Amino acid sequence: MNPLPAGAPAPRVSVIIPCRNYGHYLPDAVASLRAQTMPSWECVVVDDGSTDDSAEVAARLAFGDSRLRLIRQP
Repeated sequence: MNPLPAGAPAPRVSVIIPCRNYGHYLPDAVASLRAQTMPSWECVVVDDGSTDDSAEVAARLAFGDSRLRLIRQP
């Protein structure tokens, strides 16, 4: 679900969350973003070669919210 109306301008705030084996912190970080009063943001979680479930957690959080993206790198 994208809370921004169709044709809305690009997000005003971009949040980058670098993550390596800290998947257990991602739900709280994303919940904090979602609790903001300004809906015009995007979040990019960069999974930096995690060996835990960080990528899966990020993908689950991003499902249905086009403001969230996951980038994985070795």
